[in-house]
Amino acid sequence: MTLQNERVLIIMDGLYIGGTETHVLAIAKEMIKQGVHVVIVGKTGPLHRSFLSLGCPIYPIECKVEGSVSSDIWEETKNILREIMKWEKITVVHGHQTTSARFAFPVARELGIPFVFTVHGTYESLENLRDIAENGGTIISVSQPIQHWLMQQNISSTLIPNGINLKQYRPLQKTNLLKKMRIPLHALVVLYAARLSWEKAKICKQVIQACCYLRKRYFPSLHLIIAGKGFHDGEIKKMIEKVQGKSKYKFIHFLGEYTTMSSLYSISNCVVGTGRVALEAMACSRLVVSAGRHGFFGTLYPNNLQQAWYYYFGDHNSIQPCTSSLLAKNIKTVLSTSKRQRLIWGRQNRLFIKENFGIEQVTKTLLNTYASLIPPSP
Repeated sequence: MTLQNERVLIIMDGLYIGGTETHVLAIAKEMIKQGVHVVIVGKTGPLHRSFLSLGCPIYPIECKVEGSVSSDIWEETKNILREIMKWEKITVVHGHQTTSARFAFPVARELGIPFVFTVHGTYESLENLRDIAENGGTIISVSQPIQHWLMQQNISSTLIPNGINLKQYRPLQKTNLLKKMRIPLHALVVLYAARLSWEKAKICKQVIQACCYLRKRYFPSLHLIIAGKGFHDGEIKKMIEKVQGKSKYKFIHFLGEYTTMSSLYSISNCVVGTGRVALEAMACSRLVVSAGRHGFFGTLYPNNLQQAWYYYFGDHNSIQPCTSSLLAKNIKTVLSTSKRQRLIWGRQNRLFIKENFGIEQVTKTLLNTYASLIPPSP
């Protein structure tokens, strides 16, 4: 089967802002570029406009958690998915979150359509993953720790990492953004970007504590930008208000959901993040202090990038628990590094992304996986 004959339905819980969703956006864009017919299914959200720009069919369907809706609504949702798959002549269904996959997988099986599921984190239900793996589905891992975790559960998977579009994520000259945010051009800028829920919200609080300490003790011109939204963002806002009080000069900038991340990475001297944020920031030639759901890895340098990739930058594995003192120590080291050295390391970071996570190669590997599942045309 040629690329032009492949018709892929990608289903997600919703078109939200997060690592999984931006990964899907990048992959879908590249697949369309390579001649694949792509169909997107998921509840509408902040990234809806970005997905619309792809020019592919989008079906805004909400797949609710099993047990939270009546059996009639459950069956109605599956019926809608069945009609979409038939109407769009789908040849592969690709899920990225188990809630929506629970609807799509049985429908794909019924219609004889190969089903692929990408595991983005250890938070996914092992019961659901086993159901997919044991009933003809194909599992993909985005990192080595995820693949190893699944292997321990006797679930085999193919390793295909997040893909990064280096044309989209690149160093930019954005002094106008600094002016817009009322940040002096000479200021040192730290960026924390993540979905502000649970562990990552806790890290955000630790970053605030670390930056307050560093600003008071070492870097009076330090500014902190926080980009993200989630279950605990209200707590984050209250903490920021308490820290800054009624000060006229704000040094913590809470942006909430933000879609043009390349601009934010480019005005930052140090990015704190994990997973896809770490990949995107390195593609923009930034230095990264990595900490994620699993714990703390540390500052990313050219000589530890392979190890960091194995840990998935603290999101799927880690060296130790994350603390505000660890963050402060690593951020201080980055900000104390000369501009020339940061530039050299930043370029090497971008080269690492180009060689290992380029969107073209990642998409090619994914399409080869699809092709291996689709029977040849008669």
